[in-house]
This record gives sequence, C-alpha cells and structure tokens, in this order.
Amino acid sequence: MKTIEIKKLNDKETTLDLIKLSLNYPTKEGFYLKEMKLRLRVDKAIEKIKDNKLELEDSDFETLKKCINSMRWASRNKELIEFLEMFE
Repeated sequence: MKTIEIKKLNDKETTLDLIKLSLNYPTKEGFYLKEMKLRLRVDKAIEKIKDNKLELEDSDFETLKKCINSMRWASRNKELIEFLEMFE
C-alpha cells in the first residue's frame, strides 16, 4: 500500500490535478481496454481520498507511476519536480 499526500502547488492547482491529468493522458496508440481498466482502479481510489491522502494498492501505484512518467510537462518548477520525484 502506498500513500500520496495531496498538496497545493499554487493558488489553483494541487497534486491531485496532476494525477488526474496524467491518468487522462493517452499513450501514442491511445487507450486499450486493459489500460482503461487499470487507470479506472486509480480513479476509484481517488474517490475515496480522506484527509488529503490518496491510498493506492502497490499495483495501482505502479499504474499511476507509469502514467506520470510517460507525461511530458509544459512547465517546470520546484513543486512539480518534487511531485515527480515521488514516482522515480
């Protein structure tokens, strides 16, 4: 089990926004059914967030890690780098 603390990045965004963005970011080929189902498991865990903590099974964390690491980001800042380092 992995726990991810949801933090504010700036006045408008949180790390949860980045997580959702990465889950919706398609691979080059688009989404296959298997990939959709894996990402949906993470979405279901998001619905259960308590006290700004996202609890993920190890396999769901690996799915999210794959999504985060496949993203290409349009900006760079300290908070984004700290967020991304959780998934190295």
